[in-house]
Amino acid sequence: MNKVMINHEAFMHKTLEDPAANLEWFLSYHQSWIQFLQHERLVHLLVTLALSLILIITFSISLFLTNPCLLILFAVLAVLLGFYIFHYYKLENGVQRWYSIYDELMLRINQK
Repeated sequence: MNKVMINHEAFMHKTLEDPAANLEWFLSYHQSWIQFLQHERLVHLLVTLALSLILIITFSISLFLTNPCLLILFAVLAVLLGFYIFHYYKLENGVQRWYSIYDELMLRINQK
């Protein structure tokens, strides 16, 4: 997903440099990509929250039961949660950058 975001940003920045570009069409195109990324971000937020809840439950159970398998499960879930948080962080920052591209497109369209 990160590569798709980088490619789209590069494409949009190249479009903004082109004075003959149809900005209305690119605004619509960019809006559809923002909606896609917002959906992706929402799904990852829900998965991250669910994984956090499972991690807390696993940790709570491991306090009462001295089963080493629970500690291994806790460690695996903690690593997985770390990767999800990192990915969600990249998605969130990508959406914020895309909002600035959207604002720039709107300003250029309204200046015409």
